[in-house]
Amino acid sequence: MTLSIDYSNMMISPGGINAGAWKGAGRQFGAAKRGLESLRASGTVGFVDLPSDEALLDQVERFASGARGKYDDVVILGIGGSALGPIALRTALRPSSWNMLDEKSRSGYPRLHVLDNVDPETIDGLLGNLRLDRTLFIVTSKSGGTAETMAQFLIVHDRLTRANLDVTKQMVFITDPKQGALRPLAEALSVPALDIPASVGGRFSVLTPVGTLPAALIGIDARKQSGWGLRDAAVACRHHSREKNRRLHAIL
Repeated sequence: MTLSIDYSNMMISPGGINAGAWKGAGRQFGAAKRGLESLRASGTVGFVDLPSDEALLDQVERFASGARGKYDDVVILGIGGSALGPIALRTALRPSSWNMLDEKSRSGYPRLHVLDNVDPETIDGLLGNLRLDRTLFIVTSKSGGTAETMAQFLIVHDRLTRANLDVTKQMVFITDPKQGALRPLAEALSVPALDIPASVGGRFSVLTPVGTLPAALIGIDARKQSGWGLRDAAVACRHHSREKNRRLHAIL
């Protein structure tokens, strides 16, 4: 299927982009592209290279393979960029109303819940309807200092402890490889931890384990599936974007 973008309304005055501004856009596009490439080369901006990061995919696939069949539910403890990406992947790439389907319709893969707020009734209502021993909690925070996520973590950790469950089997952390508060906490609790590269911000993290681990756990292939997987599609999109950028710059 070919997608097209109709931008004609963008050019309508008043309020639209006038001809003079559009004529000078080529120089601005070029400057913006050079700026992005400079940040990428310096290691400041890393999201562009995520489709080529085999080590992150290996982390995800190893963990997801070991978790297969162990959980009925996966719960993400996170907010903002840590929550929106997984929600988007579940909505786009799993059958509609995934969490309402029976186990057979889900091919044995778990439901995916995202606790993207700290409303006590919402949290208590969800936890009260789960078999905790058949639930995996994904604690996602690059810094480990996200107040909402850590509040969720403390509540869940208390529930697991009071139920005499082993947190190392019911939790996984996704955080910075070296910095922040969550990495040493993972080591202290012996909880497995996957990486968010230091050069990738939360809003751009869907192709890190932030998005690819929940996706893999519910049956979305992070690498390749029926000719296309998340990684392969991202590589194709990156190539297409660069080619379109080159052509646009040539026109302008």
